[in-house]
Amino acid sequence: MMTGAGSGGAALPASIHAGCIVIGPFGILLRGASGSGKSALADVLVQHARSGGHFAALVSDDRTVLARGGKGQLTARPARNLEGLIEVRGAGIFRVPHEKAAVVRLAVDLLPPARIDRLPEWQITETVLEGVRVPRIEVAENLPQEAIRRIRWAFLGLFPNSSGYL
Repeated sequence: MMTGAGSGGAALPASIHAGCIVIGPFGILLRGASGSGKSALADVLVQHARSGGHFAALVSDDRTVLARGGKGQLTARPARNLEGLIEVRGAGIFRVPHEKAAVVRLAVDLLPPARIDRLPEWQITETVLEGVRVPRIEVAENLPQEAIRRIRWAFLGLFPNSSGYL
C-alpha cells in the first residue's frame, strides 16, 4: 500500500480497506472486497475465541491504519472516527469494546469460493505490508465457519503453542 506525504514531507501511515482483530497476542488482518464478510468473520472469530475463555477483541472494521513498528513488526490501528465501531450488515453500525492496536501476525484474504484451491501447494504464503513480511492465507468469503477452520490450522502451523485459541 502506498503512503503519502504530509505537509512536512513525512510519510503518512497506510490506511487500507480491511478489518483487524486480536486473539490472545495475535493480530489478524482481514482483507477482502466490500460485502465479502470481513465484519461478520471478525465478529464470529472474536466470539469464538471468547467462548473458549481467551482474550479477543475488535481492533478495526472497514478501515485499518498500518504502520511498521520499531522492531520490524506491522501494527494495525483503527482509522480515526471508526474506533470501536463494527458494521452488522442489515442491522447497522454498533459500538463494541475494542483494542487501540495490534501487532499483525496473520493476514487473511477473503476471496470468492471458486478462487480457493481445494488442496493448495502452499496453504500459508506471505505478503509484504509497509515493508513487513506477514504470513498470509486465503479463505472463502461469506463462509465464516470454514474460515475459522482454515485460520485454526494456519495458527497451528505458524504458532504451534497457540492451540485452543480457535
